[in-house]
Amino acid sequence: MASRELLKILKLARSGDVFSQHQLGQVYLLGLENTPVNLPNALLWLEKASLSSGFKKEFNDFLSSHLPLVHLPLVGQAPNSLIEFAFKSLVIAADAGHLRARFYLASSLFYWLRAENGESTSISISSSASAPTLLNSLSFSRALEIASSLSLGIESRDDFLVLGQRYLEELSDLDCEFQSSAQELLVQALQLGLFGQQDVLRAQKIQSHLASSGSGGLDHLLDLASAFEQSPDASLMNALSSHVADLLRLKDVLYLPLYWAAWVHLENEACLEMAAELGHARARLMMGLRMARFDERELSEFSL
Repeated sequence: MASRELLKILKLARSGDVFSQHQLGQVYLLGLENTPVNLPNALLWLEKASLSSGFKKEFNDFLSSHLPLVHLPLVGQAPNSLIEFAFKSLVIAADAGHLRARFYLASSLFYWLRAENGESTSISISSSASAPTLLNSLSFSRALEIASSLSLGIESRDDFLVLGQRYLEELSDLDCEFQSSAQELLVQALQLGLFGQQDVLRAQKIQSHLASSGSGGLDHLLDLASAFEQSPDASLMNALSSHVADLLRLKDVLYLPLYWAAWVHLENEACLEMAAELGHARARLMMGLRMARFDERELSEFSL
């Protein structure tokens, strides 16, 4: 049964009180007053409050802070008209500097473009950045139409792409809760040229940083295995040195370049033995020469 306070808020909201409309939207979005979360009802009342107030900043900020990133079956499926309202609020909040709104929009744009290009994810992406957002139920063309109507400098598709990449770039450099997820999406975007600018080398450098820090670092290092077949830079070697023990536990032929690089650049004996065991020709030659008791100085005569 609804509480007396909730009934009072509902009555005032229905009478047109803007504050009560927004308060009721909060109740449904956050599940307050012992009320189950209900996304359609939340967006309905938040939209009424925003339209009445001219998209008041604190209303946009609240929605940007609490709107679920992905669709959750238990909270109800909102119609596209309400998703359009949410998108508009996020665009305005992002333009005003709201970090979660910027990440939300950049993530949505990333998946619109990826779907448009028929691309599949080729790098390890964390769960926080691995699914289409709630906004992706809209078409990209409709989202662009709405964004263009807000007089915020988004007049064309190219403007939207530049904005999306800028948000990811800025979030990737900020020490914030979205930093690593933004970096993961930026790596993928640069690899595929989703925002119109392909830069594989820069993507590799960012991924090397991800491999050296935080959870999921080993997965990023494994994605970079082929890069060790060339001349790995210092950032790659830092990532490799962080995960030698994990690599040895994996014992997988797919990672032969990593085992060999760990021997050549880090002088890790266990990795040399692993590479030889898994069939790496130069590692086997090295081990064979050692077993034949060659002097270490004589090994320099061989091209390894």
